[in-house]
Amino acid sequence: MIDNRSRAIAITGGGSGIGLHLARHFASLKWNVAICGRDAKKLEIAAECIESEFQVRCLWKVADVSKEIQMQEFAKIVEQEFQKIDLVVCNAAVIGPIGELIDIPMDDLQDALAINVVGQLATLKSFWGAMSAALSPRAIVVSGGGLGADGQLNNALGYVPSKAAVATIVELLAPEFEKIGGAIMSVSPSGIIPTNFLKNVRNVGKEIAGELLFEQAIKQQSGSLDQLLTGFKSLIEFLTTEDGKAFNGRLLSAKWNPVPELLVEAKDRLGISKYRLRRIDGQLFGPIS
Repeated sequence: MIDNRSRAIAITGGGSGIGLHLARHFASLKWNVAICGRDAKKLEIAAECIESEFQVRCLWKVADVSKEIQMQEFAKIVEQEFQKIDLVVCNAAVIGPIGELIDIPMDDLQDALAINVVGQLATLKSFWGAMSAALSPRAIVVSGGGLGADGQLNNALGYVPSKAAVATIVELLAPEFEKIGGAIMSVSPSGIIPTNFLKNVRNVGKEIAGELLFEQAIKQQSGSLDQLLTGFKSLIEFLTTEDGKAFNGRLLSAKWNPVPELLVEAKDRLGISKYRLRRIDGQLFGPIS
């Protein structure tokens, strides 16, 4: 049994990419780690490397976030080992079918939305008991760019709408996290992160994916993942602090919201619409009169 004074983090999609880098980062801070995903070999190797390199406990289990029973089983073994979870990172996501609505299979679209939206809720629900046992728990739901303006990814109908949904879900769950003395935020890593996430986009080509999305998929093949995630990891670290709790229910970006600026804002009263998705020119929708 792990000493319950040790801090612990659970990460979905933790066998590779962003999830693995977060796992390694918090392990370097001497947090115990739990990761899940759908590739047993990647998870096993990741856990062995983390335990060997950082001398912390790293649990792993094959689990699909869209399957509530599997997430409950994962949460159960984590709670038995760690007793409580201080931070849950909902990282697992898929790009989903690429193309125009008329050309994409509805089954593929439903599968993507099940992972990207329902999967986040299933994860949070499964870990509610373990988070409630922590002194001041946090949940981070990894968001994404391209929710509007010139960066809109028009050919990713399973991805972009799900990220908008995630931001709203975080707002809705904020009062529930207040009840257990915690906070939940959605955070975008920002930038073009070099992972295999957009592999499907490269496979279908520019004609189906569209020029903007295809160009991002090509750019994603280069760069240092660890270096590009520096601001993202620092932001999540900050959000686990008492000052970070001020951003409960908010949508933040590692690109546009540097920690020093957020620290200043945390000392002041945040505007009701600040860092929220449901706003137009700084004003939230009001009640219908």
